[in-house]
Amino acid sequence: DSVKRGAWFNVTVSVGAESLHPSLQEHFVRYIALYKDSVEIARAYLHPVYSSPVVTFTVALDEGGMLKAVSEPTHSSAWEASKKIAVVP
Repeated sequence: DSVKRGAWFNVTVSVGAESLHPSLQEHFVRYIALYKDSVEIARAYLHPVYSSPVVTFTVALDEGGMLKAVSEPTHSSAWEASKKIAVVP
């Protein structure tokens, strides 16, 4: 994908392959973080029961690279996904 340099765009992250990750008092996603290459650029903390593991971040980039989303569930290892993004003038 590509975006225009300096233009705001949305990045939506949902945790779960076939269905959303549970959001129960005893098992939920603590946070979802967004990285540009190795630098964290946004993070959302989630509450059990009241928060769905779906977050939309609005960001702007001045150069291309790799966007990576990382989430931390309470009862499993961290989950991550990445996507290369180009920035055009």
